[in-house]
Amino acid sequence: MTTAADVPAAVRAALAGFHAGRAALAHGIEVEPLTGGMTNRSWRVRGPDVDWVVRAGAGHDAALAIDRGAELVALAAASRAGLAPGIVQADAAVGTCVLRYVPGRPWSRDEARAAAGLARLGARVRELHALPLPAALPALDVAAAVSHHLDRTPDVAGPIPRARLAARARAALAAYVPAGRAFCHHDLHHLNVIDGGGTLTILDWEYAAAGDPALDLAAWASYHDLDVPARGALREAYGRTGPVSAAALERACAVFDCLEALWHDAAGTWSRVDRAHRSALLGRLTAGER
Repeated sequence: MTTAADVPAAVRAALAGFHAGRAALAHGIEVEPLTGGMTNRSWRVRGPDVDWVVRAGAGHDAALAIDRGAELVALAAASRAGLAPGIVQADAAVGTCVLRYVPGRPWSRDEARAAAGLARLGARVRELHALPLPAALPALDVAAAVSHHLDRTPDVAGPIPRARLAARARAALAAYVPAGRAFCHHDLHHLNVIDGGGTLTILDWEYAAAGDPALDLAAWASYHDLDVPARGALREAYGRTGPVSAAALERACAVFDCLEALWHDAAGTWSRVDRAHRSALLGRLTAGER
């Protein structure tokens, strides 16, 4: 068992906020740090009749435009639909939540890009977008999200000068036309997917909102640098006859590339980006420039 003194303060605080958590602390728990998120911290907590994940924010919610209240609205709806882990306890005010542990493993980048992965992911996202929009879920204003980041000066300069990134973002937004409105996750990448064998569970709902389904597919395509045939395979799995045309996906990818770069500027996480993805992303964002 992890000794009381060795239980991380964030875990102790999260568990102390509800009866079952206090009981787990009293009986003794094993605490294992989990890897994956760039800004959140997570631990697996095990004990008698307990197998949970405690997730705590890192204190950057305002800079990163994270709405923890909206996250819990989305998480609750996705959990009921079997798309997300079940909620044990959550506190939006401090950005912590206790979730039921989901057996399985995150995908690798290669699995996320493979035909089989694209087929499974596209079908799973189609299920998400088919859900009724939760009444309390806010809508994503893409232009406002871009402006939020451009209005802030990052602590450390990113690899693309802000003026050039701003110009690229303005051009992408000028060409962008949302393909529709759906319940969207907005941060779909392989580390946010747990493969339990027959089922994919989606993690980290802090950017979920009523949004453009093309932007959700664009997140997967952009994060994993999918080429045109792979993007077509993703659309095929999602539903080629649906609202996301090839052109809509391309426009959404241009916007999402800018959002990702601005997010890394704000979070100071460029050094932690996969080398191949960083090179591809910077290549797309500077294409056509001398």
